[in-house]
Amino acid sequence: MGETQLEGNVSHPVSRSDEQKTQPQHPLKPSAGHQLVFCLALFASYALLFILARWIVTSTQLVPNHILPAFIKLSGLFTRFSIASGIVQHGASDVGDFDARRLLMAMSLFYYLAVYVLSSVLSVVAQFGSSHLPYNNQEPRLHKYSLGGGLPHRVIATHDALYDFFPAYTITAVFAAVSLPPSTSLGVPTLDASPVVAVVLPALALHVAVKVGVWAPAYVLDASSIRSVSHIFANAALILALLALVGA
Repeated sequence: MGETQLEGNVSHPVSRSDEQKTQPQHPLKPSAGHQLVFCLALFASYALLFILARWIVTSTQLVPNHILPAFIKLSGLFTRFSIASGIVQHGASDVGDFDARRLLMAMSLFYYLAVYVLSSVLSVVAQFGSSHLPYNNQEPRLHKYSLGGGLPHRVIATHDALYDFFPAYTITAVFAAVSLPPSTSLGVPTLDASPVVAVVLPALALHVAVKVGVWAPAYVLDASSIRSVSHIFANAALILALLALVGA
């Protein structure tokens, strides 16, 4: 028997099915055992992807043959721009003469532009075109909090997540720059070279390439599995670089 609601002088029976409809539905909370298994699985994925990153950096030519040349070309482009704009007047006449320090600066500049310029512009465009509130430049983050799910939210979330992760790269890059002696030739990274040249620079290049080239597009395009794996892999590459610096 359901309870009875009184509306004026008329009573209306309330069935149990109606009571169940009015009660809020809560998803099942995972048990402590499931949470522990999930935590262990995350640690295991970090360990496996760290091993994969170390193998790629130290035992294959993937980074020096395919990733570092792209950053070397970017370094040449940045150098030409600095000369043409009058920022640099001398000391960079030979664009093809790249050392390890210049390569590190080029990677850092590219990463900075991707995080603080490209993703910032895309985030503002997503806020401007999708929020139900009129855009208010005095309170720009109100739009972020007013959005639901979907593509605009993922674009903004990608931008925020890049902001969160860039300082970790910056710290590693600064320590790498300090550890590099002046005019260190890049050459082909091998295990016989300095740990900074052989491991740290390729690991940082791998981190930037995966974070910008794989993780960010996967986040925007809602490829959640690729996003998660590439995030852990990029993080593992950064850990590899830091560990190499500790042992350098």
